[in-house]
Amino acid sequence: MSECKCYVKAGITEGVRASWRQLVCKELPLYARHEGAPYCVLHYPGKDKESDFQEAIDQKLAGEDNAFQAVYFPLLFPNTLVGWLSPERLNKRARFAGATFEAGASFFRTTLDYAGFTGALL
Repeated sequence: MSECKCYVKAGITEGVRASWRQLVCKELPLYARHEGAPYCVLHYPGKDKESDFQEAIDQKLAGEDNAFQAVYFPLLFPNTLVGWLSPERLNKRARFAGATFEAGASFFRTTLDYAGFTGALL
């Protein structure tokens, strides 16, 4: 795969796109194109990325990286996100602005000092 200047998400300004790309995508390679635009695995708006997506998320969480702005969470977890974004895996601050939770989300028993969901689709 090649280097990617991820499109991040439609409907956001170029300034927001650049900021979220820096916070979320970082150095992720091109994963796929959607409607002609390049995407990293985290932002690619498709449901056919399950194992690759899980690997990228595991790497973020291992590095205590909780920047999930505009991430497209696919139909991947049969019990939504229970146990996946658990207190043990998610530190006290998380940013989900503009994220899409295709299967919904549950943060049952997760304690966060801050969680941003501005513009998130649940």
